[in-house]
Amino acid sequence: MMQAIKDQLNVDKGRELGLEEGRKLGLEEGRQLGLDEGRKLGLDEGHKLGLDEGHKLGLEEGQTIGEERFAKLVARLNEDGRQDDIVRAATDPAFRANLFSEYSIGLE
Repeated sequence: MMQAIKDQLNVDKGRELGLEEGRKLGLEEGRQLGLDEGRKLGLDEGHKLGLDEGHKLGLEEGQTIGEERFAKLVARLNEDGRQDDIVRAATDPAFRANLFSEYSIGLE
């Protein structure tokens, strides 16, 4: 009978130790899963913010380049006394493209 009680106490002690060890492992695994999920969410959000910011910067840069190209074209047309072509270039994209080509005004 005493042996049965000792055996049961050992089983109970082993269960307590296993429970504590399992809790610690589960806690660490859960912490790591949460950290991984949080990192992924942060990366996704950061990526979206970066795309939005990059898109805005690209639009601004493209607008500046376009304005500079058109200003060069207007200046060259004015030098050549082609004022009527300045007005047409402002309203006719195909004509404007031909003038950019004619004056070798590229996307620098």
